[in-house]
Amino acid sequence: RPTGMKGVDHVFGGGLPRVGAVLLCAKEGIGKTSWLVELLLNLRVRSLLLSTEQSKDDLVRQFVRFGHDRLLRASRHMSIESETDWDKILDIIEDHKPRVLALDSLHDIEGIYDDNDNPLSSGGDRAVTRIAKVIQRLSRKLGFFALLVGHMANDGTMMGGAHLRHAVDGVLGLYRLSDEEKDTRRILRFKGKA
Repeated sequence: RPTGMKGVDHVFGGGLPRVGAVLLCAKEGIGKTSWLVELLLNLRVRSLLLSTEQSKDDLVRQFVRFGHDRLLRASRHMSIESETDWDKILDIIEDHKPRVLALDSLHDIEGIYDDNDNPLSSGGDRAVTRIAKVIQRLSRKLGFFALLVGHMANDGTMMGGAHLRHAVDGVLGLYRLSDEEKDTRRILRFKGKA
């Protein structure tokens, strides 16, 4: 599924996969959400941006800069929702039936339980790994591709650790081209199965 974004299409060998889950990691303030919206605006398939960090209204206001006409055209295929409750998130995904899901972010989802119905700490390694595993299985069952936003510590390590990395098909790192905060150019690095 070509995206029209040369760098993304190159990283994925011609476009986004039809199914599976990839973790998108970057330090705070790099522009993960902006990058996701730009990607979803370019796609011409049913897509869903599901935010656990910002309200739907805040997201819409934030992305007016992409142009009112462009957002209006995208509204035909792109939906934006905001939710933090895990069961409600699963319902939203099943109701929208996206071809591409952007879940921003794994670390703010509440109401996660292990296999023995013990609550898991929101944002903890076990919780985010469980979320990624469930989304991975659901993507194959319902036929969608998921970009799951994970956080990166200031030292450059991915929060969630090795278990999280192994719960998805790959990890996509988003980095600034230079150390200057005003530099809007980004670099993508992919590790995994493309």
